[in-house]
Amino acid sequence: MYAKIKYKLGVAAVPFVRLLSRRPPLACSRRILLNRDVFLVTSTIAPSESPLAALPRRSSFSADERLDQTLGSIASIRAKVPGALIVLLENSDLSAAHTRVLQNAVDWLVLFDRDPRSIFFRDHSNRGVGEAYMLRSIHDVLRSFDYRLLFKLSGRYRLSERFSLDRFPQDRFGFLHRDGVASTRLYSVPACLHNLYGRQLAAAFFAGRFGVSIESTITRGLTSSQLQWLDVLGVNGHMGGGQWLDE
Repeated sequence: MYAKIKYKLGVAAVPFVRLLSRRPPLACSRRILLNRDVFLVTSTIAPSESPLAALPRRSSFSADERLDQTLGSIASIRAKVPGALIVLLENSDLSAAHTRVLQNAVDWLVLFDRDPRSIFFRDHSNRGVGEAYMLRSIHDVLRSFDYRLLFKLSGRYRLSERFSLDRFPQDRFGFLHRDGVASTRLYSVPACLHNLYGRQLAAAFFAGRFGVSIESTITRGLTSSQLQWLDVLGVNGHMGGGQWLDE
């Protein structure tokens, strides 16, 4: 009963968090200075043993397996979008060897393993809270970047043969609707909606601490002029339980 009340409070608070996080939109026609697409890859190579609300284990894969899968994610971006700027957001305690491998694979490795708040939210019973924390942290840094499109890709998933940049809108968020919510394994954000993205992340982060999934909140409150639902993303990989997914 307590968990249900807590969940409903989280959902009810989302509109107020969006309102408090509102910032003026940027111009979609502004000059692109970076002239590159940016991929944010969220990763937890070595998850903790703290329990999740819905699953007995955080992952069925070892740290070495997750490292190989994340390197596959990065390689797929290099193959499909050769000029992309790849930023890896990693919140687990990595070995020195794993850190060197990742540093050599991406353009920018951002480690959160010494951030007490990040560690706390990484080990939250709702897994999406740790991801939302990392994305919010990097959001303000990227405000000065004039990128083409910003993509968020969950580490361990790969861009597939069906991926195409032309599929993603230049003036709206690009999401896939799956099982009644938005898939967050891969989605796109245009530069002109960067401020709005920050608002959505703030709401998702707040509600997540009450047990509400990031998939349920990341698109909540967006209008049809701000959001385009896609038929295909072009991403595949093994989910945490080992099942194969192709979106």
